[in-house]
Amino acid sequence: NKDKLFEDMTKNLGWITPNMLEIKIISTDHLEYTKKCIQRLDESNSVNDKLSCIREAHASLNNAIKFSEGTESDAGQDEITPLFQYIIIKAHPYKIISSMIYIKTFLDESELSGSKGFLVTQIESAVSYIDNINNETLKMSLDEYNRKIDEWKKSQ
Repeated sequence: NKDKLFEDMTKNLGWITPNMLEIKIISTDHLEYTKKCIQRLDESNSVNDKLSCIREAHASLNNAIKFSEGTESDAGQDEITPLFQYIIIKAHPYKIISSMIYIKTFLDESELSGSKGFLVTQIESAVSYIDNINNETLKMSLDEYNRKIDEWKKSQ
């Protein structure tokens, strides 16, 4: 099952820090709230409820970036996507792949090209990155990467 494999992968990557994903230091309160939004995605049953979780997570990350940078301007995709990657790793969602398939199956084609589609794409992009994460994407040796995973598993 792809969901279970992905959940296990996020659990094994729990040692990853924001700086490994080139994320600036931001408010941990916002990150904790965003993590809860992503976890609620698994429990939500309707497309609208699932989209609401993603929308709340996106808004929270945007606010975290605005707060940390002291600006009123909305954050760009380049800033938000790595944060989604980090939050998904920390949230360990257990049905995120199925949730994205469900949303795309029941969302109207015209909605997929609008703001709802943008939100879905943000999550899919983060999931894809995590699914392909390795020592090279994290700029470390294979030995160090494997050692960190092993140490993390032992500590859990």
